[in-house]
Amino acid sequence: MHPAKGWWQGCLGVVLPLAPLLAVAIPVQAQSAVGGLGCPTGSGTSPCVATDPPGLADTAEPGSVLVFPKFSQGTVTLDNGAIEPRTQIEIGAVCSAPPSFPGPMPSPLTCTPLNYEVSVHWVCPGKTIGQENSVCQENDFQVFLSTYGKVVFNPNGAPSTITQNGRITGYPVLNGTSPVPQAPCQRGYAIAYVVDSALNPLAANVLIGDATQRNFPQGLQSYSAVAIQAVPNTNSDLHIDLGNDPDGPPNSQLVSLPFDGQPNHYQMVTGQLWGDVRYNQDGNPPFADTSLILLTLDVRSNLQNDTTFVGLNFYNQTETGISTFTSFDCWEQVQLTDIDPNLKKVFMTTPFGLVVTGQAQNLRTGGFRTLLGLIQTTEGPAGGPANTVRSYAVRPSNNSVPVPTFFVLD
Repeated sequence: MHPAKGWWQGCLGVVLPLAPLLAVAIPVQAQSAVGGLGCPTGSGTSPCVATDPPGLADTAEPGSVLVFPKFSQGTVTLDNGAIEPRTQIEIGAVCSAPPSFPGPMPSPLTCTPLNYEVSVHWVCPGKTIGQENSVCQENDFQVFLSTYGKVVFNPNGAPSTITQNGRITGYPVLNGTSPVPQAPCQRGYAIAYVVDSALNPLAANVLIGDATQRNFPQGLQSYSAVAIQAVPNTNSDLHIDLGNDPDGPPNSQLVSLPFDGQPNHYQMVTGQLWGDVRYNQDGNPPFADTSLILLTLDVRSNLQNDTTFVGLNFYNQTETGISTFTSFDCWEQVQLTDIDPNLKKVFMTTPFGLVVTGQAQNLRTGGFRTLLGLIQTTEGPAGGPANTVRSYAVRPSNNSVPVPTFFVLD
């Protein structure tokens, strides 16, 4: 920890040593697209309007792909006696946005209703299977959507005490009463993408979605799915070109979803996050505990995966901080004090603060990796996660530096 400084001293102390490293830390595609302070290269203006670099997904717009950063199996009996799933995932389809429009649209967008098939994958954190470590299990299934329709499902599988638990509800009738397969793990993340009848990925930026988490009888939280678009100028219903396994043996035949910003591929996401945190406070009220939920799209489904390494800086409300790190295989949810026992209010001296991650990296090769996630805080009448009765989650911000990757399909 360092003593509190004036704001200008803190900036000089942090920015000047890091300045020579910027050219190394920013991926090549981002360096070529973004100049100083986020200005387009060669803009020659100061100040200028910051723009996202080419190839970066807009996670708030409808996409061809949705990522749900967390699911949990199980059910919760609510205070009204109803039994509900811990995680309820909703996916809807909307009209494709027109390629251009002169000004704001005068009324809600309408279009000819279409049906879409969507492939959904439950993705698990790595574990040891046989002689292989860090195997990230997953299984998949398909759902059908219609324009301005909605489907709802959960990872519990069937049968269950809930009439519709483990089954798809919604429109169109193409879904029938097909059961959703149980996720192969208690917790992980889900990825969904538009496909054709042969399960080939399609460019159709129409998906929106969210997830509701009932972690406790009185606790309720939700988040919007991370949307990823097909690359601009990829025509609707055009097949996405599949890539090969970049971490597999030479001439690997395993296909992958390409998030690299290239023509007929998907846009990219980022590999660095920052967000607000509530430091653990278990000794006296108000009691609170916080977890980081982190995932990468750099996944080899049902195969051995390299570990993702993430450097972390945590700051309190007076700019004082500590440095630490975490590492995970495909997905993790980890308590702050399991990352570092000092990440609690009594040590950090303030209850609230910030977390800033470094660029996620492949621990074996040092290559850049994608990083998405949530920050979840729980509260209750006594200290410790086991005593929590309510929770909330926030989605962190990112640095807008796109990182290419490939999600390898089994």
